[in-house]
Amino acid sequence: MAITADNEIPEIKEREREILAVAAQLFAQDGFETVAVRNIAEKVGLSKATLYHYFKDKDEIYARIVIDTLEKLCLITEEKVAEASTAREKLAYFMEANARFFEENIWTATAMLLGLGGLKQPHARDKAAYWRDRHEQNIRQIIEAGIAQGEFREIDPVVGGRAILSTLNWMARWYKPEGPRRAAEFAQDYANFFLEGFNRG
Repeated sequence: MAITADNEIPEIKEREREILAVAAQLFAQDGFETVAVRNIAEKVGLSKATLYHYFKDKDEIYARIVIDTLEKLCLITEEKVAEASTAREKLAYFMEANARFFEENIWTATAMLLGLGGLKQPHARDKAAYWRDRHEQNIRQIIEAGIAQGEFREIDPVVGGRAILSTLNWMARWYKPEGPRRAAEFAQDYANFFLEGFNRG
C-alpha cells in the first residue's frame, strides 16, 4: 500500500476528512454541545468504537476543524492579498477572499466561527490563537500601510481591523448559500462601505 509524503495512509486521511466534514456540518447546524460522537459516527456510517480509531474524542475532532479552517483561511487570504498593489485593493481583496472562503467551506467555517472559544486543550488553543492573531494582524497591517501611504485617513488599525473581521464573521449568522447573491458580492459592498469611511476625502 502506497504511503503519502507525510507517512499517512491515503484511506485513513480520506476517512478523517469525511469525519471532519460531517462533524463540522453537525456542529454548525446543531451546536457543539448538542452533537455526540454517536451522531457523527452514524452520519459517517461507522460504529462509535470505529470512529475512536481516527479521533480520541469529540474535542479532538473540533480542534482539528477549527485549526485547519483558520490556517487555510489565513493562507488563502494572504495569497490573494499578495496580488494587490495598493492598500485599497488589498483591503477589498482581503474581504472578498474571506467571504469566498466562507461560502466554499460554509460548514467548517461556520463551526469555527460560532465556537472558536470552545477549545479545551491548551495546545489546541495556542495553535488556533496563532492563526487567528496572524489573520487579524494581516488586516491591521493593510490599514496601517494605507494610512502611511495617504490612502486612508488616520484611524486606529486595531479598531478598524476588528470592525472588518466582525462584519465578515457575522455572515455565519445570516448568510444563505441558496440566496440570490454570493458571499463575495456582499463582501464587495462591505469593502466599499469601509473604504468610503477610510477615505481622506
